[in-house]
Amino acid sequence: MNKIIVVAGLIFLIAGIALVFPSTDETHTTIQEIQKWDSIWPPTLNPPPQPNNSTFWGRYMQRGNWYELDLSSNSSVRVTISIMLQQSQTKTPIFDQVGTRFTQKVGIGFEGTYQVDIINEGTSPASIWGHATAMKEVTINSKIYPYLPWGILMAIGGLALTIFGVSRKPKKRVSKKKA
Repeated sequence: MNKIIVVAGLIFLIAGIALVFPSTDETHTTIQEIQKWDSIWPPTLNPPPQPNNSTFWGRYMQRGNWYELDLSSNSSVRVTISIMLQQSQTKTPIFDQVGTRFTQKVGIGFEGTYQVDIINEGTSPASIWGHATAMKEVTINSKIYPYLPWGILMAIGGLALTIFGVSRKPKKRVSKKKA
């Protein structure tokens, strides 16, 4: 009987260890904030030709990234997003709108340095609030071990059964001595 317990324990132990190793690859994407421009300075833009009638924020962006705008002002302003062309040191706009509320998602088509400009073209000062956020999509690859808990439980059970079978004293058989 002890041999049967030890063999069953070893089978459970080996099966449990075998269940621990199979893995599956899981891939999922998540949206990640690269950088946020939330302290727009100066918060009030003067009308032209006075100084401080515009502000800007620039950063290097890769293809597939995007800007999320959530900007507001108390009077009409122009918001542009431009790529800086290094050969000619000029800006090529990819977004150019005039208004008081900007809640757009602006995709980036080419890798390069982009600049967000807010310009007061009106006749009165414009107070600006909100933020512009540079975003990207990140792909995460991970290994999942779906049978790990069951394999560990099975291996521990098999180990316990094996130890029990080995440490158990065999039954003494009383045999009659022939005289």
